[in-house]
Amino acid sequence: MDSFANQRCGWRYGGFFLSLADDLAEAVSIQLRFYTPDENGETREELHERFDEAPPPPRIIPEAGETYWQWYWEISDTLRRVTDGAPNPIPPTEYLAWAQMTGRIVWPSEYAILQAMDRAFCKMTGQEIKEYMERKFPPKQKGK
Repeated sequence: MDSFANQRCGWRYGGFFLSLADDLAEAVSIQLRFYTPDENGETREELHERFDEAPPPPRIIPEAGETYWQWYWEISDTLRRVTDGAPNPIPPTEYLAWAQMTGRIVWPSEYAILQAMDRAFCKMTGQEIKEYMERKFPPKQKGK
């Protein structure tokens, strides 16, 4: 399976950054899937608990990735991430503006990690929107 980090054209930052990017992308997916409230204000974690289902997978943020986790949500939370029912990736200009405004130096390997996290965000958000639309507007059965 091609990793979120490896999808970056010309990934050249080595095993540590590749692994960290994949771990953080997975954490973003789990955060959105299980720990973000749905249209009724309830998380899947709460649904699992209420119906005595197995608990969802834990969201694991590697110690080496805590800064990137904080950075990503700091940038993401300032933007409108969904327009017309589709997730919007964070534009490169937003990363640049954020880095300039906060005085943070973001190395290319760190930018690649943030991009991998954003690809995971967009993929999972798209999936969540699709499932929401299927719940809200179920497909009509033929012949009825």
